[in-house]
Amino acid sequence: MQRLFPHLVATLVLALAVVATAAPASGQASRAEPPRSDPSPGTYQTEGGWGVLRVTREGPATLRFRLRTEGANGHSCGLDGAIQGGIASLSPEGAGEVCRVFFGRDGEAVVVSTNGVGACRYYCGARASFEGRYLPSRAGCSEPERKVARREFKARYDAGEYAAALARLQPVLERCAGSTPWLEAGWIRNDVAITQFRLGAPADCLRTLAPLRADAARSEAEIREAFPPSDADRYLGILRATRSNAARCEAAAAR
Repeated sequence: MQRLFPHLVATLVLALAVVATAAPASGQASRAEPPRSDPSPGTYQTEGGWGVLRVTREGPATLRFRLRTEGANGHSCGLDGAIQGGIASLSPEGAGEVCRVFFGRDGEAVVVSTNGVGACRYYCGARASFEGRYLPSRAGCSEPERKVARREFKARYDAGEYAAALARLQPVLERCAGSTPWLEAGWIRNDVAITQFRLGAPADCLRTLAPLRADAARSEAEIREAFPPSDADRYLGILRATRSNAARCEAAAAR
């Protein structure tokens, strides 16, 4: 044992030196920095619509960004700042470290990543994040444009102008499917379906509702088990509308 002890001491010292060399100092990036470049001004959205990135130019040399995302159970992220050389440096008060947000390019998309430090979590709820791939928003598919379309749809539907209402909203359902948040998409699908029913097209109504029918057939307890509480509450309203609208369309199709 006495012969082995000096060897163990030397091994322990070497191991501690390796750990000390490998461990990042407080505030340093814990990930390798990715390639980055300044994004072009515009609005970008993630697939599935959970995140929106807006880039604006202020003066000839200043870019600013605003990021808003929604995660599970109503949790969200919100951050903004200036971009220089494809990077934004954010310092939450009291964090003691810098959150670096990197902006890269992948074709037309903007890829958002971070240095992975805890300070970046300051801007998000527990079930939300903002790192991801953001695509240029399609014409008519940004959040403000969808709100206008839904408002105009409702006005025409309430006035009994069903053909005009359908013409206003159905393109949003079809063209913006990949960039509309899933709960909003569920309501749009139901609005389109009930309008098709009003126009005497129950088969079209049932085809529109088809992606929601499997979940609509599940019990409330099953939905609550499958989804976080806030998401389940909101989704159950969509599924109740789906069951009601599908029953109307099935009855009309059977006549």
